[in-house]
Amino acid sequence: MAFCSNCGAQVPEGSAFCPQCGAPVKTNTAPTAQTAVVNNEATQGHGLSVGSLVCGIIGIVCWFSGYGSLLSIVLGIVGLILAGNAKKGGNTEGIRTAGFIVSLIALIGGCLVFLYLVLAIALVGVAWQGIFNLLK
Repeated sequence: MAFCSNCGAQVPEGSAFCPQCGAPVKTNTAPTAQTAVVNNEATQGHGLSVGSLVCGIIGIVCWFSGYGSLLSIVLGIVGLILAGNAKKGGNTEGIRTAGFIVSLIALIGGCLVFLYLVLAIALVGVAWQGIFNLLK
């Protein structure tokens, strides 16, 4: 049983007001273990979302370092996995969506830059082969 903080009378469980003086009853709303687990999952999901966004941003920056585009591909994949895990954890923040999109852009762009570099090296090789064939 709870007691009224205004008059000290006993208040039955579940009552919102004191039966003696009519004062509102203050209930102790201590967080339960389930609330703590939900808050922990939301915090973890937020961290995964931020990690996804960071991986995507660093992946995009790696485009500009030539063969760093391989790192861009890896970071894009890691960012997508982190965003997926954040979604599984119940995270519905916009930062998760932003992390997913930026990581996807990093992955696609990294693949395109790497393909461009391979084609450029192939063209240089063909050009050198042509030059050597002319000199024979």
